[in-house]
Amino acid sequence: MNRLVRAELAKLRSLRTAVLFAAFAVAYPVLALLPAISAPAADQATMTADDFLRSLRGPAPLIAFTVLLVGVLLTAGEHRHGTIAASLLAVPRRGLLMAAKLGALAIAAAATAAAAATVALIGGTLFLRSVHVEVSPFGAKPLATAAAVIGVAVAYAWLGAGLGFLLRDQTAAIVSAIVWSTVVEGVLPVLFRAPGLRRWLPGDAAQAVVNVAERNPDLLPAAGGALLLSGVVLAVVAAGTAAFARRDVA
Repeated sequence: MNRLVRAELAKLRSLRTAVLFAAFAVAYPVLALLPAISAPAADQATMTADDFLRSLRGPAPLIAFTVLLVGVLLTAGEHRHGTIAASLLAVPRRGLLMAAKLGALAIAAAATAAAAATVALIGGTLFLRSVHVEVSPFGAKPLATAAAVIGVAVAYAWLGAGLGFLLRDQTAAIVSAIVWSTVVEGVLPVLFRAPGLRRWLPGDAAQAVVNVAERNPDLLPAAGGALLLSGVVLAVVAAGTAAFARRDVA
């Protein structure tokens, strides 16, 4: 199994698009600090330790979407480029191949999110201390937030893998994810005249998880968000695995 995971990691490293996405996600926390760095001194003087937690949570949506795309590339991308047949010749057991892909994606997503969180921790600490705001980068709240960002990244990478195997079309999987996150999750609460419905959708569930250190009344508790997000991811992965198991790859 370890050899199969390493093989899938090698595939990921060969995908230049995936590498570029991951590199941008790691660099994003620095770019996100630029508005605060260039802000007037009067605005900087009002910053508090809460801004540190916000700077840690800030990159989470970009990281999540980035690793989702990587998950799609590793699964639907094999169908698009015709490499899935060779993969199945090497690993005829489809469930085992899917498990290897999920394992590789978990490692890649966790590494990407951990690197981005480290950059955010260091950058946020240096900046806020430069404006005389005392922060503790290794306190319970920052570390819990960083761990939550990593967990959400792994969940979204698996979500991308499930979508990729379910739809098999790389473009359709990516467009579906974009439409859901940018349109459907905003429209459903309006359509059903239930503003509170949004907190029960995957996007806000992920936000609830990364808000683990600060309770937001508009979101579910972090544990509830984690449970809801996990259920959605497992359902999509199960559907994708079932579709992959019974479809011809031709």
